[in-house]
Amino acid sequence: MLIEVQLYQLLLTEYFLDQMEKYILQEALKRHSIDYYEGHKVNSL
Repeated sequence: MLIEVQLYQLLLTEYFLDQMEKYILQEALKRHSIDYYEGHKVNSL
């Protein structure tokens, strides 16, 4: 029973970390795009 609980927690942790990683990557891409866009705006002025 204890082993099952530990396995379940491990799976949840893996899933959670995977989701966090995807979220962080998306946010980083968004920020990078905004910086890139802002840079273009500054350059065009």
